[in-house]
Amino acid sequence: MNLNKTKKYQHLFFDLDNTLTRSRSPITSKMRERLQALEQDIVVITGASLEQLRSQLRLFNLKEGQTFFNSLTYSILLNF
Repeated sequence: MNLNKTKKYQHLFFDLDNTLTRSRSPITSKMRERLQALEQDIVVITGASLEQLRSQLRLFNLKEGQTFFNSLTYSILLNF
């Protein structure tokens, strides 16, 4: 799959439930591979708790700003 067309964007935004994952389910290996292949900054938008986000994306030991999927970084924005 040629995903290089996305290079013109600085960030790609995705919803968590029913977009990156099935509702409240862990991310699949196939979706992780697709995100990694994008080689872009990925922004995940969700109403889920921080614990749920980390669980679904399998980010248990990472802190904000660290890399995952080998080359992507993430930040967490919370609604208060």
